[in-house]
Amino acid sequence: MPLPKVVILSSLLLTDRTILYNNFLPALSKHAEVYLWPTSADLPPFNKLDIENVKVEKYPVVGEMKYSLTFLRRFNDYTWDSKRINRTRRLFFKYTRTKDATWEAYASIYLGYVVNYLGLAALVERISRKYYLKENRSPEAYQRLADLKPDVLITTSPLLNTTEPGIVVAATNLNIPVLAFISSWDNLSTKSRFMFDFDGYILWSKQMEKDLNLFYPYAKKKPQYIVGAPQFDVFKNPDFYISKEDFCKQYGLDPSKKIVLYTLGSPNLFNELPGAMEFVKRAAKGDMGDIQVLVRPHPVKHNDPGLADITKLYNQAFIQTGSNPKNDKDAHTHDKDKIIEWVNTYKHVDIIIHTGSSTAIDGSFFDKGVINLEFDPSGENEKLVWHVSHTVHHYKPMVDLGGMINVSNYDQMVAAVNKYIQDPGYLSEGRKKLLKFACEFSDGKSGERYAEAILDFIGKQQKAK
Repeated sequence: MPLPKVVILSSLLLTDRTILYNNFLPALSKHAEVYLWPTSADLPPFNKLDIENVKVEKYPVVGEMKYSLTFLRRFNDYTWDSKRINRTRRLFFKYTRTKDATWEAYASIYLGYVVNYLGLAALVERISRKYYLKENRSPEAYQRLADLKPDVLITTSPLLNTTEPGIVVAATNLNIPVLAFISSWDNLSTKSRFMFDFDGYILWSKQMEKDLNLFYPYAKKKPQYIVGAPQFDVFKNPDFYISKEDFCKQYGLDPSKKIVLYTLGSPNLFNELPGAMEFVKRAAKGDMGDIQVLVRPHPVKHNDPGLADITKLYNQAFIQTGSNPKNDKDAHTHDKDKIIEWVNTYKHVDIIIHTGSSTAIDGSFFDKGVINLEFDPSGENEKLVWHVSHTVHHYKPMVDLGGMINVSNYDQMVAAVNKYIQDPGYLSEGRKKLLKFACEFSDGKSGERYAEAILDFIGKQQKAK
C-alpha cells in the first residue's frame, strides 16, 4: 500500500525551526512521503537534508494579492475587532498604526462597526473567503499539487502576511485537505484573521485551543490537536548543548561571572535599544556588582548602528550579532550553528530582561530569572507597554502567573537583577506555570506529537471518503 503524501509549507525561519532539529521529520517519514516546500530550500540545512521519504523542493512562485482583496481582508479584520473579544489587536492598532493609518483604514474601521452591529460579521467573512478562493496567485503551486495529489497540505503561517495563502487557495480548489499549524502561542490574538476555514488545526496548548474556539467558533467542528511547541524540543536535547566555557569563549565572557541577557524584540512594535543602553550604563556604575551584559538583537534589527554604542558604555557588555540569520538574502533560515547558539544562550545566561516578549518562554525552559519591563524606555509607546502586561489578551495571563519580576523603572530593574543574583530560584514555580500555559508540554517530544497529529488527520480523512 503506498504511503500517504504530505506537503509542508514554511516561509519563515521561525517556522523552519518547527520542522527541523527535532524528531518531527523522522517520525512522520516512517509513515508518509514528505514534501517540504520552504522558501529557504537552497540554503542549509534544507539543501543538505538526507532523510528517507523526505524530499525538499523549491517554494512555488506566488504573486501579490490584489489590492481589492487586501482591502477586503483588512475590512473583515476590523469588523471582527469591533466585537471587542480581542483587546490585543485593537490596542496595537490604537497605539502603533494610527499615525500612518490612511482614510481607507479609518473608513473600514467605522464600516466594520456598522456591519458587526447589524450582525453581519460572519456573512462578510464567508463572502470574503469566496473571493479569496477565486484568485489564482500561484499557477505553479496549482499544477504541482495537481500532479502530486497529496493527502494533506500543512500551512505553518495561516495567520501571517506571507505567501502561503496563495498556495492554500490552490490546494483548496483541488479539494486537498489543509491543516493549519499555529506557529506561536500569541498568533491567534495578535495577527489578522484566518483567510480560510481550514480542515483541521494543530496547536501548542489548551490555552490556544480556547483562543481558537473563542475567535473562530466554527473551528469546534474540525479536528484540533494539541502537540506542544516543536521548536523548543532542542532545549531538551543534549546533542545541542555546549559547555558554558565554550559558549562564553565566543563572546569574550567570563564563565565565572553572572551574565544578564537583554533581548530586543520586534522593532515594528517597540524601540527597545534605549533601554538596553541605560541598563548597560547602570551596570557600568557597578549597581549590580561585577555582572556581564549580553544584548541579543531581534533578527531583523541585527544591523542597527546604535548597537555598536552599547559596547562603548561598558567593557563587559557584548552584542550577540550571530543571532542574525539573513546574510543579505531574501530567504533565510537558522542553520544548526545558530540553533546551538540560541539554545545555549538561554541555557548559560543567568537573568533575562525583555519587554512583553516570548523570550520569557525561552528562559523558563531553563528556569532562568526573567524580568519584564512595564515601561517604555524610549517613551514612544508608554501606554501600550503598560497594556501588554495588564490588559492585552495574550500577555496579561502570562504576567499573572507570577513567573517574572515586572518592573516600572530602571531602579526596579536593577533591584530585580540583584534579587535574582541572591536567589536564582525566585519565582521558579511561576515559570513552570508559564511554560504550561504557553506550551502545554516541555518534554522535548512535541515534534513526535506533531507528526502523530498529521497522520491521525490523514487517517480520519481516508475513513471519511
